[in-house]
Amino acid sequence: MGRLTAIQQESKMRVGFQKTITVMSSEVGDLAKSILYGHLDEQMDIAHRAEAKIALSDLITQCRVMAELPCTPFEELMTIGEDRFTERARECKSGIR
Repeated sequence: MGRLTAIQQESKMRVGFQKTITVMSSEVGDLAKSILYGHLDEQMDIAHRAEAKIALSDLITQCRVMAELPCTPFEELMTIGEDRFTERARECKSGIR
């Protein structure tokens, strides 16, 4: 078989992105559903929280998969994300947003 051509590699990466985005969309839907239904039905709150945790962890996993596709180190993205989170928290605390 040999090496993949640049076009084959690009096509493979595009398919990977499409699959990952599809899974991410599903996980966002599961997370939203869990949060919504958890607020509507207090007796099921524990089950919906568990479902929300699973959906959120799966979403984080898919973000990590997405980050690795274009060869972007996940750790670098986490550092950038932490910096942005800290900045956003500071803004919220000071009433900027």
